Amino acid sequence: MSQINFLPDSFLQHRRRRRSAVRQYALLAVVAAGMIGWYFSAQNRLERLNDYARSLEELAATTAMQKTQALQLGEREKALVRRVQIQRELSPPIDLSEVIAVITGILPESVALDSLAVTQQPPPIQQPQVSTPSSKTKTKSKSKTKPAPAPTSDQPWHYLNVELRGVAPSGSDMANIVGSLEEHPLFDQVRPGDSRSVERNGFKVSEFAIKFRVPLDRDYQPPAEPRVEQYVGAPGTEETDAR
Repeated sequence: MSQINFLPDSFLQHRRRRRSAVRQYALLAVVAAGMIGWYFSAQNRLERLNDYARSLEELAATTAMQKTQALQLGEREKALVRRVQIQRELSPPIDLSEVIAVITGILPESVALDSLAVTQQPPPIQQPQVSTPSSKTKTKSKSKTKPAPAPTSDQPWHYLNVELRGVAPSGSDMANIVGSLEEHPLFDQVRPGDSRSVERNGFKVSEFAIKFRVPLDRDYQPPAEPRVEQYVGAPGTEETDAR
């Protein structure tokens, strides 16, 4: 038997259109869902990128601040170094308390000091030379100037001049003091002065005067034991202790 389709063509076309519309709606829903998912994913990624950009900006600001602070610290360091240099230039190379400590360590207990004078000759002030040429010929002939003499280390302002005045029981004590000062590497050119016998408080004692120099190129080292001073740098000696 043959099958006969009694459905009209319009019904079949309507059903096909309906199926096609369902497929299109489903496809459209899938595309819309994909677009929505992509949008949220893009927004998420954009937020992460914004956070990363903000972190980079904060890092750049921190780096710039650290660079500014480093420059400021460098300027402060230069200022402090310059201040230390000025302080070293203005401060004496050898402290007078060190010199007095060495002298008191050398003098015996039986010797009494009347005075201790320390002086230093200031260096000369060099005035700038102003050239006033009178003519072109003199300028050409006198264009070459003599170089300034090189400074020597044996100048009066490179030393401290010390003068001791006191009393000793006898002249031999003064001789011992002179010998101890000559042996010590801190002192130079020890010269005994006038010595005379006087009477004080009913006792005959010997008044003495001793002059010597302290070169300013000595390196003081703190004593390792009580009443021990060490100076390094004397000609012909490396290290000497004075008790």
